[in-house]
Amino acid sequence: MYRKFYAYIGAALLSLTATAAFAYGPIQPSGSDAQSINYNAFQASTILPFINTYMPVAGGLYNPPFESPSPVTLSQTSSVRIYYVASYADFNNLLGLSTNGDFTQSAAKNVFARNDVSQGDFVDIGTLAGGTTLEFYLNPNSGFYAGGGGLWWNTKAENVTPADYTAGSDTVLDHVKLSTFTSGGNTYYLLGWEDRANQDPINDFDYNDIFVVAEIVPQVAVPEPATYLMLGSLLAICSCMAFVRRQQALTG
Repeated sequence: MYRKFYAYIGAALLSLTATAAFAYGPIQPSGSDAQSINYNAFQASTILPFINTYMPVAGGLYNPPFESPSPVTLSQTSSVRIYYVASYADFNNLLGLSTNGDFTQSAAKNVFARNDVSQGDFVDIGTLAGGTTLEFYLNPNSGFYAGGGGLWWNTKAENVTPADYTAGSDTVLDHVKLSTFTSGGNTYYLLGWEDRANQDPINDFDYNDIFVVAEIVPQVAVPEPATYLMLGSLLAICSCMAFVRRQQALTG
């Protein structure tokens, strides 16, 4: 019995250790729930054809119509889920998300790394209040550039240029291209990233190094218990009044 108990505790501690660097939650496999199945159908019918239209050659330049990638702000309380779509880079790029206006990377903001996911896999971010701004970041190859540089945000002014290049040179051009879709009341943000620094001689500005989709599902407000009680009381009063009127009509 004790052996089973200690094995259980050990497994729990191992699980906590394994997920500590990705605080939003575990990576869920593609098609593992109804929402994911619906997304996969949308991805097949809309997202992938869109990418193929604006990246005619697989692994070539991805150049969709321009949309400003910042800010991405929730119009109402919504659940947020991030899906992995594809990658045409060798880097193990790390995707993260800040929801509190803090433009720094931390383990608590990491979503997933490229090598840990397959197409359609996802992470649930949770339910966020209306007005929340989503700030996505990409860490090239999970820390490719030395000296703490090389952190790209969807708000380009916050990009951190590696020490080997001219300070601020990565705040001039976006490192991400964003496209917005709507379907069934949900909003989908497709992000295609360029992982190399702007002055990196290997940078090809193709924006296909990793594609992800943020799915925004508005939440319907659920009445408080007190509201249900009040509605029930009103219904009871109306029923009583209707009964009294019927009785008066029968005896009148």
